[in-house]
Order: sequence, then C-alpha cells, then structure tokens
Amino acid sequence: MNQNQYNLISVCFFTLVGLLHLMRIVNEWSLIIGNWDIPREVSMIAVLILGTMSVSGFRILLKK
Repeated sequence: MNQNQYNLISVCFFTLVGLLHLMRIVNEWSLIIGNWDIPREVSMIAVLILGTMSVSGFRILLKK
C-alpha cells in the first residue's frame, strides 16, 4: 500500500464517521456506551474535527 492509497482510505473513513455523527445529530439518535448516554455536543465536536480532517485530506490528495 502506497501513501496515496493510505490517504484515500483515511479520508473515506473520516468522511464516513463524520457523516454518521451528523446523521446522529439530525435524526436525534441516542448513543449509549455502558451506562453513559453520550451528549449530542460530543457529536457536534466530532463533526467539526472529522470534517476538517476530511477536507484537509482531500486537499492533500488533489495536490499530488
């Protein structure tokens, strides 16, 4: 696996997970781990971080 393939897989993963967090917010899905109900604010932060990572990754892929 070369660097471009690794970057593409990483970008796809970050995008997919970010979209799932966005769907959780929009559809008001609950996320429970153990006895802890994860607040939606955590997903909002995750969307921002993963969105930034996805955009940065796409820019890196397009430069090459």
